[in-house]
Amino acid sequence: MEKGIKISPQYYQKDWRDLELDKNCEKSWKKAYEILEDRIYGRYFHQIETLDKNSNRSVGTFSGFAIMSISCLLIETIEQFYNGNFENSRNNDNPEGISNDTMIYHSFFQRSKLFKDFFTSVEKSNIFYTKIRCGLLHQGQTKGKSLIHIRKNENTLSWIEENNISINRRKFIKEIEEVFKKYLSDLKQMDLNKRKKVFKKKMDYIVELK
Repeated sequence: MEKGIKISPQYYQKDWRDLELDKNCEKSWKKAYEILEDRIYGRYFHQIETLDKNSNRSVGTFSGFAIMSISCLLIETIEQFYNGNFENSRNNDNPEGISNDTMIYHSFFQRSKLFKDFFTSVEKSNIFYTKIRCGLLHQGQTKGKSLIHIRKNENTLSWIEENNISINRRKFIKEIEEVFKKYLSDLKQMDLNKRKKVFKKKMDYIVELK
């Protein structure tokens, strides 16, 4: 296939490879941002919307586990773009048994005032990581008393006792989207060398992996 595989709904590998980013071509950088936005919305946000707004309300109402699982993938993906990482480190070099994966979530949560005000410590971020992320992706359910809901009159996040979390998934997703929009905005203002070290580095890896 001359164009290679699709890296987003509208773009192929060739579309990225044809960009003249090393020459600091403004037209190419503009298209690069469009490719990233198309990829993140096409693979994640639009899929979440399809589940949530499904005309079959038994699907939409009970899609919380699937939507929050995709949300966790989004958090890890966006954080990798922020740092230019190819993948999450599996080496645990943090004190007190806190995993590097927890640190990824904690770092992401600090990018949003709403999340930062709720996850005020690494230990609190670790509750989300263990009881929401790991529960869903490893066991297909949340752990303990933690729960996911769509009750309009409740906050995005609240504590159930001290070690469990109640999550309004619609509001939670909206906040993740705001973090991604902020990343896109920051990216356009970023120093060229840093832009290459984080965004271009990550996208090059994605494109050349296949």
